[in-house]
Amino acid sequence: RAWNYSLVNPGGRMLTITSSDTPWRLVLPLDKKTEYVFSDLGQDPMELNRVLEWSINSLASTVRRKHGDGAADWLIEAEKVGLWWAAERKRLWNYNPSS
Repeated sequence: RAWNYSLVNPGGRMLTITSSDTPWRLVLPLDKKTEYVFSDLGQDPMELNRVLEWSINSLASTVRRKHGDGAADWLIEAEKVGLWWAAERKRLWNYNPSS
């Protein structure tokens, strides 16, 4: 897949993830204070019916029920890729939160 990442907000607390082969978007919290958000931009381009949950497992379950297996499977993959991307940025920039 061709993944697209975007940090959202000045504190970098959220990462949005899309891929070129689907209309879906994941807002991935990089802290414990923000909800996970799933959007189907093909069906809901204004994001009026987003799915919000406090855990990736709850989000995947709700997405599976509302949008099908393909969307839920993509969501799990997107979360893994997003967490890898965030960790890789920290490694590349020698980020140390205790410094």
